[in-house]
Amino acid sequence: MVIIANTKIMQNMLIWDINKTYDSNGTAVTLYKMLQDFQVKKPSGYRKEEVEEILATYQEKASTEETAAEKPNIIVIMNESFADMIQAYELGTKDNIPFTRNLMQSAKTIESGTMYSSGHGGQTANIEYEFLTQNATTFLPTGTIPYQQYMKENRDNIARNLKEQGYQTSAIHTWYKSGYSREKVYHLFGFDQATFLENVPEIEVTFNGEHPTDQATYQEVLKQFHNKEEGKPFFNFTVTMQNHMPYSTQQEGGGQYVEDEELNCYLQLMKQADEGLEYLIRELEKEEEKVILVFFGDHQPNIGALEVDTEESNAYKVPYFIWANYDTGVEPKREQNTSANFLQSKLMEIAGLPKTGYMQYLLELQESLPVICAKFYQDATGTMYRADDKTSEYQAKKEEYHKLVYYKMFEK
Repeated sequence: MVIIANTKIMQNMLIWDINKTYDSNGTAVTLYKMLQDFQVKKPSGYRKEEVEEILATYQEKASTEETAAEKPNIIVIMNESFADMIQAYELGTKDNIPFTRNLMQSAKTIESGTMYSSGHGGQTANIEYEFLTQNATTFLPTGTIPYQQYMKENRDNIARNLKEQGYQTSAIHTWYKSGYSREKVYHLFGFDQATFLENVPEIEVTFNGEHPTDQATYQEVLKQFHNKEEGKPFFNFTVTMQNHMPYSTQQEGGGQYVEDEELNCYLQLMKQADEGLEYLIRELEKEEEKVILVFFGDHQPNIGALEVDTEESNAYKVPYFIWANYDTGVEPKREQNTSANFLQSKLMEIAGLPKTGYMQYLLELQESLPVICAKFYQDATGTMYRADDKTSEYQAKKEEYHKLVYYKMFEK
């Protein structure tokens, strides 16, 4: 093993596309390379004191900004496999998400556009981790899952931050609590309440009988919102399951979009997801209390009928938007590009809530690099770079962010 570890092939081997790496180098060598890389190394030139100075500087900037007089309630929906596949792959069929498409352009939507995901057809927990912590997983070894490998104690996250600001915090995931060790993770993150499939065994499932519907999940969100402690603002983070594979059974009368049965089943589920979102928005519009909704898909589905090149950025596009049932006074932004690690700082800015130095840093970073996901990063002109491209003019800035992520994950 010592000999293998020091061979030139192991030193030069980059795991960019895991399937191609298996094909080129074989299972044994690829797995050993991944095991080598699981131990996260300090970024080049890393100094803890330097990172703390950077964060202190940005904390001073954040502390000078005015905050909202009234804290809004906040609901965040990370919707399983919610993607606009008809547009992304020019399927040339009728629209299956008309409400979502119109909502993203509506007057109450403060920001909307494309989120570039760090996964395709999976890795939900990593995108979830990026939103909750603001730590980009692009700096971690391929194949790692922070929830299962690096979560040993409480780390900075949105639930902890809002709890310190007086929020009642709740997490909902309509799958089993053992999935990606979420029960442990949500406890470490400090959520007041965590709801899993075990807690709602009678929840309505989709037409293919696989997973809880979005609408039924949103009903649980609203139930918890209405039962919150009086006078306390409410924060909820929900991960849905409706659009998860398998896509094996179509709904009779559910719409015929394409001939392929698997793809058509997915598009039918997305139509149901669109209707579920309309239900949630109509209910939130009735609320007298202020509510901000953040909504984004976690990744595109993996469907055999589509010829998807996972080395191209198009395979990582999903919709996102930030909506409010009141006038936030923020100038709307359309056709924006972002990634999951930036959404939290956007939310705090729109809500007018106190920001940490890390949030302030990320607000400024996204002005030059609006997208930083696992395989790509993008500059403000729309130019896309591979994650391992060290020749771009933004390399120094990206490496500075790398140092902050390492500090937040392993030393803070």
